[in-house]
Parts: sequence; C-alpha cells; structure tokens
Amino acid sequence: MEINFIFQVNSFHRFKRENPLSANAQALWVELFGLFNARRFPEEMPVSTTHLCAILGLSKDTVLRARKELTENQLISVERTRGQRRQDDLFQKRLWTNLWRTC
Repeated sequence: MEINFIFQVNSFHRFKRENPLSANAQALWVELFGLFNARRFPEEMPVSTTHLCAILGLSKDTVLRARKELTENQLISVERTRGQRRQDDLFQKRLWTNLWRTC
C-alpha cells in the first residue's frame, strides 16, 4: 500500500488542533513517522526507547509518557518485545491508517 506522506502529516495537524497533544507527544509522533518513512513504511518496526530518547533529547520517563499519550489518543500502538540484546518497542504500520479514518 502506498502512503500519501502529505495527507498523513496534514491529517495529524488537523487531529492535534481538535485534540491538543503535548509538545513531547507531537515530537515523538513526528520522529516515528519519519522513521517509518525512511524504512518505506513497513508493516511493523522495532525501535528502542533508548534510541528515541537519544534522538529526541528526552528522558526515558518523558518518552514513555509521550508514548502513552499517543496510545491513548489511538495515534500509535505499541507492543513490547524482547530482542537478543535489548528490549524494543514494536510499532505497527496500521497505526498510521487509524489517522486516515479519524480525519
């Protein structure tokens, strides 16, 4: 399935105007969307919390709060996984299709 990048970003901006989100939650959404885009929107994508903290310049607790906020607003879905060396969060592409139906 081809993703319309501009439509997705515009839909997110429309959503957050009607449903205020913290700056940290907005930054996390933008970073995750960018990672999905860079990987050509796979069905699912593992990302470590440590990586997100480093990229966003936020503490682990702050990233987890932002992730919870996005999850509660049904903008993302996260599954905890255990890799061989580290624990990753598994984000699924279907998360972004929720945005299409919302806006």
